[in-house]
Amino acid sequence: MKNLLLISILFLSSVMVFGQDTYRGKINIDATPPISEPYDYDLVYGLRTTSESYYLEINSNMVLDEDPLIIDGIEYFNGDEVEITGIATTYVDLWELEYHVLEVISIKKLNRERGKIIAMDMPHITEPPLPGTVFGFETTSDNYV
Repeated sequence: MKNLLLISILFLSSVMVFGQDTYRGKINIDATPPISEPYDYDLVYGLRTTSESYYLEINSNMVLDEDPLIIDGIEYFNGDEVEITGIATTYVDLWELEYHVLEVISIKKLNRERGKIIAMDMPHITEPPLPGTVFGFETTSDNYV
């Protein structure tokens, strides 16, 4: 009985649950943490913020990268900038390293700068300048070739 109690206390001390919060970052794909022996990893969706990386969970399950990440009819891709409201939990893996899981409550893509495709003169990057027109992207603040 004492061994069972000790194992339970050790397990509980390796989990920290945080309240609901909002996180901004980019969707990424990462290998699952080593949580069992032998270590056999899968690739799953995650969220990389400026300070942390999180494994994403939906209904308490990590989403494999071989499955599309579709929430409320919107598909999310590796590299998408998003804002996620969820509950973060920190665990400790087999190597005693912390990893973070974010249970998704809601998610939305962040707006990227909007603009339109335009025709613009060839940029003067050679001497003499080459004549011609190239496609560019025009926003309210700048133009890009």
